[in-house]
Amino acid sequence: MPEEALSITIKVPCGEGETAPQVAFSGTASGLREELGSFFGLESKSVTSLTLHEILVEVSQLARSAEAITSGLGAHVVPQASAPTPPSPQGGPTGSPTSAVLEQIAACQTADELRRLWAANQAAFAQSPVMDAWKARGRALQAS
Repeated sequence: MPEEALSITIKVPCGEGETAPQVAFSGTASGLREELGSFFGLESKSVTSLTLHEILVEVSQLARSAEAITSGLGAHVVPQASAPTPPSPQGGPTGSPTSAVLEQIAACQTADELRRLWAANQAAFAQSPVMDAWKARGRALQAS
């Protein structure tokens, strides 16, 4: 039976424990890649380069992290359209959205600031350089 003919069901927990809410997806491997990417705001380029298992690991981490931040910090999800554009350091036009978020990560002075930045810019964190910089800044703040 060809891979595309197999129907797959994936459940992504949005928290810890058996009573945590879940979101379920069903379909073929390629259809699930698109659905998961769209639902969790992942870039289509990154979705096609990952295996379905790697995508599942990533979206599970995103879902659990979002739940932990909202319940642990009392945060709320803010739609991206209403998020203000950060000012450019030189006062001119801003660079790419990625560079703006990288600058904001570097400017964070506490772990709470980093968490709030993540909560307000989740789509940007689907990009590996942004997530890597965020993790590195978090480690640096813990060490100091």
